[in-house]
Amino acid sequence: MKEIGYNRQAAVDYAQKWAYGRNPNYLDFEEIGGDCTNAGN
Repeated sequence: MKEIGYNRQAAVDYAQKWAYGRNPNYLDFEEIGGDCTNAGN
């Protein structure tokens, strides 16, 4: 297994960029129930 590093600043940058929108590189589930990461809301 290859070990990779964790770039905290890259994670923060990604979160800030996509916090209020959808990354188009991933599927859109809005038509079939929405964002499952917010299922508890």
